[in-house]
Amino acid sequence: MHSALPSRHSRRRALGTAIGVCFVLALLGNVFTGDALETWYLPLQKPDFLIPLWAFTAIGLLYYVLFGVVLYRVLTRIQEARVRRQALLLTLAVLVGNEAWNFAFLGMRSTWNGFVGILLFLIPVLWLAWTLRHHERLSGWLVTCYAVWVLYDVLWTYALWQLNP
Repeated sequence: MHSALPSRHSRRRALGTAIGVCFVLALLGNVFTGDALETWYLPLQKPDFLIPLWAFTAIGLLYYVLFGVVLYRVLTRIQEARVRRQALLLTLAVLVGNEAWNFAFLGMRSTWNGFVGILLFLIPVLWLAWTLRHHERLSGWLVTCYAVWVLYDVLWTYALWQLNP
């Protein structure tokens, strides 16, 4: 757990880091995927249970806010250095892994990559949720909620791959 918050300067630096990391990765994700959303993804056959594209966009924005909060809290709330380092590395692995999945799926225009990639991506997400559950409960809860979303991603990417082999 945590005993005392870091100094105001440290908290501001952590906030700037969290915002900056999420912003840069969101930008890179857009660069890596290019126009694949419009030119490749939209024409694909979709499973009946797939949510509309506008909802994906809203959830995508929420994802960066959520992980900005998680990253900030990892940097400011976990006092034990070993645990903070592990949680930080896992948080960064999830953030980078999300962009890698976007590239593997949309950038490479592959439904197979989308399905296999999301299965692999689930590993650091669950590991992070487990780690945070014991050391920073709010962040652990947020990541657990995100893990439920990723399980939905597994279902729809599998169905998408089956419909568009």
